Amino acid sequence: MNEAQIRKDLNLNLLLSMSRLSDIGRPEALQGLGLDRRQIRRIRRLRPEQFQKVLFALAQVLEIKIEVTSESLDAALALADLDHRDREAVLELFQAGAPTRLMVDLYGLQRSDCAAIRRYFGCPGRKGRPESVLSEA
Repeated sequence: MNEAQIRKDLNLNLLLSMSRLSDIGRPEALQGLGLDRRQIRRIRRLRPEQFQKVLFALAQVLEIKIEVTSESLDAALALADLDHRDREAVLELFQAGAPTRLMVDLYGLQRSDCAAIRRYFGCPGRKGRPESVLSEA
Protein backbone atom coordinates (compact mmCIF):
# COMPACT_ATOMS: atom_id res chain seq x y z
CA MET A 1 0.00 0.00 0.00
CA ASN A 2 1.50 3.32 -1.02
CA GLU A 3 1.13 6.74 0.59
CA ALA A 4 -1.58 7.88 -1.86
CA GLN A 5 -3.72 4.84 -1.02
CA ILE A 6 -3.23 5.43 2.72
CA ARG A 7 -4.35 9.06 2.32
CA LYS A 8 -7.38 7.94 0.29
CA ASP A 9 -8.33 5.44 2.99
CA LEU A 10 -7.88 8.05 5.72
CA ASN A 11 -10.07 10.52 3.81
CA LEU A 12 -12.76 7.88 3.32
CA ASN A 13 -12.73 6.96 7.01
CA LEU A 14 -12.80 10.62 8.00
CA LEU A 15 -15.76 11.30 5.74
CA LEU A 16 -17.61 8.20 6.97
CA SER A 17 -16.98 9.22 10.59
CA MET A 18 -18.22 12.74 9.94
CA SER A 19 -21.32 11.32 8.25
CA ARG A 20 -22.00 8.97 11.18
CA LEU A 21 -21.55 11.75 13.72
CA SER A 22 -23.95 13.97 11.83
CA ASP A 23 -26.49 11.12 11.56
CA ILE A 24 -26.46 10.35 15.28
CA GLY A 25 -26.85 13.99 16.23
CA ARG A 26 -23.36 14.77 17.52
CA PRO A 27 -22.75 18.16 15.90
CA GLU A 28 -20.51 19.30 18.77
CA ALA A 29 -17.96 16.63 17.84
CA LEU A 30 -17.93 17.86 14.25
CA GLN A 31 -17.77 21.48 15.35
CA GLY A 32 -14.71 20.48 17.36
CA LEU A 33 -13.12 19.46 14.06
CA GLY A 34 -13.81 22.94 12.70
CA LEU A 35 -16.99 22.27 10.71
CA ASP A 36 -19.84 24.76 10.84
CA ARG A 37 -23.56 23.93 11.00
CA ARG A 38 -24.06 24.40 7.26
CA GLN A 39 -21.28 21.91 6.46
CA ILE A 40 -22.67 19.42 8.97
CA ARG A 41 -26.12 19.60 7.36
CA ARG A 42 -24.60 19.08 3.90
CA ILE A 43 -22.61 16.06 5.07
CA ARG A 44 -25.75 14.58 6.63
CA ARG A 45 -27.55 14.87 3.27
CA LEU A 46 -24.81 13.21 1.18
CA ARG A 47 -26.02 10.30 -0.90
CA PRO A 48 -23.76 7.26 -1.32
CA GLU A 49 -22.93 8.12 -4.95
CA GLN A 50 -21.74 11.58 -3.85
CA PHE A 51 -19.12 10.18 -1.48
CA GLN A 52 -16.66 9.45 -4.31
CA LYS A 53 -16.92 13.02 -5.60
CA VAL A 54 -16.37 14.42 -2.11
CA LEU A 55 -13.42 12.06 -1.60
CA PHE A 56 -11.81 13.31 -4.80
CA ALA A 57 -12.26 16.91 -3.67
CA LEU A 58 -10.95 16.14 -0.18
CA ALA A 59 -7.82 14.61 -1.67
CA GLN A 60 -7.17 17.95 -3.39
CA VAL A 61 -7.71 20.22 -0.37
CA LEU A 62 -7.29 18.19 2.82
CA GLU A 63 -3.90 17.70 4.41
CA ILE A 64 -3.76 15.05 7.09
CA LYS A 65 -0.49 14.55 8.89
CA ILE A 66 -0.09 11.71 11.33
CA GLU A 67 3.11 11.39 13.25
CA VAL A 68 3.77 8.39 15.42
CA THR A 69 7.00 8.64 17.32
CA SER A 70 8.80 5.53 18.43
CA GLU A 71 8.69 6.78 22.02
CA SER A 72 4.93 7.39 22.06
CA LEU A 73 4.24 4.03 20.40
CA ASP A 74 6.42 2.20 22.96
CA ALA A 75 4.60 3.90 25.83
CA ALA A 76 1.18 3.15 24.33
CA LEU A 77 2.05 -0.51 23.72
CA ALA A 78 3.40 -0.95 27.25
CA LEU A 79 0.24 0.55 28.76
CA ALA A 80 -2.00 -1.46 26.43
CA ASP A 81 -0.63 -4.67 27.95
CA LEU A 82 -2.05 -3.69 31.35
CA ASP A 83 -5.69 -3.83 32.34
CA HIS A 84 -7.57 -0.60 33.09
CA ARG A 85 -7.07 -0.56 36.89
CA ASP A 86 -3.37 -1.37 36.56
CA ARG A 87 -2.89 1.35 33.94
CA GLU A 88 -4.17 4.04 36.31
CA ALA A 89 -2.04 2.71 39.16
CA VAL A 90 1.07 2.55 36.95
CA LEU A 91 0.66 6.16 35.85
CA GLU A 92 0.10 7.30 39.43
CA LEU A 93 3.18 5.42 40.61
CA PHE A 94 5.34 6.81 37.81
CA GLN A 95 4.11 10.34 38.53
CA ALA A 96 5.00 9.82 42.19
CA GLY A 97 8.54 8.83 41.15
CA ALA A 98 8.36 5.05 41.67
CA PRO A 99 11.66 3.29 40.91
CA THR A 100 11.96 1.15 37.80
CA ARG A 101 12.78 -1.98 39.81
CA LEU A 102 9.43 -1.69 41.66
CA MET A 103 7.51 -1.32 38.39
CA VAL A 104 9.32 -4.30 36.87
CA ASP A 105 8.56 -6.45 39.92
CA LEU A 106 4.94 -5.35 40.41
CA TYR A 107 3.71 -5.12 36.83
CA GLY A 108 6.22 -7.06 34.75
CA LEU A 109 7.16 -4.02 32.69
CA GLN A 110 10.43 -3.98 30.80
CA ARG A 111 13.03 -1.39 31.82
CA SER A 112 12.72 0.18 28.36
CA ASP A 113 8.92 0.39 28.81
CA CYS A 114 9.40 2.23 32.10
CA ALA A 115 11.73 4.73 30.46
CA ALA A 116 9.35 5.26 27.52
CA ILE A 117 6.35 5.81 29.81
CA ARG A 118 8.28 8.26 31.99
CA ARG A 119 9.49 10.29 29.02
CA TYR A 120 6.14 10.29 27.23
CA PHE A 121 4.09 11.40 30.24
CA GLY A 122 6.79 13.67 31.67
CA CYS A 123 7.06 11.67 34.88
CA PRO A 124 9.99 12.19 37.24
CA GLY A 125 12.77 9.69 37.11
CA ARG A 126 16.48 9.25 37.02
CA LYS A 127 18.33 11.02 34.27
CA GLY A 128 20.93 8.28 33.81
CA ARG A 129 23.99 7.52 35.84
CA PRO A 130 25.15 10.21 38.24
CA GLU A 131 28.46 11.77 37.38
CA SER A 132 31.40 10.26 39.19
CA VAL A 133 33.06 12.44 41.82
CA LEU A 134 36.39 11.09 40.64
CA SER A 135 35.88 12.36 37.07
CA GLU A 136 36.07 15.95 38.33
CA ALA A 137 39.37 15.41 40.15
